[in-house]
Amino acid sequence: MDAKSIEEALRIFMKDKHITQTKMAGELGYKTVAGITNRLDSSKNSMRFDMAYKFANVIGCDLVLRDRENPEKEIVIRGYKSKPEDN
Repeated sequence: MDAKSIEEALRIFMKDKHITQTKMAGELGYKTVAGITNRLDSSKNSMRFDMAYKFANVIGCDLVLRDRENPEKEIVIRGYKSKPEDN
């Protein structure tokens, strides 16, 4: 299955797993559902990677990079860093 945006993919999984925006708001510490609705509205802004990772984590999904030329080759992303580490 393909999605046109990360927001669309998250909405599909939320629907499939019966996870409401209210539940998502609670899991992510939002006081209102509006914050979730705004994040899932891809017409406003593209979702940042760290937020996409948090959403995916709540719905029990992984973010994956898959090679288009060699679809068997993929990397599952198990975390993220919001700021680069100093060397």
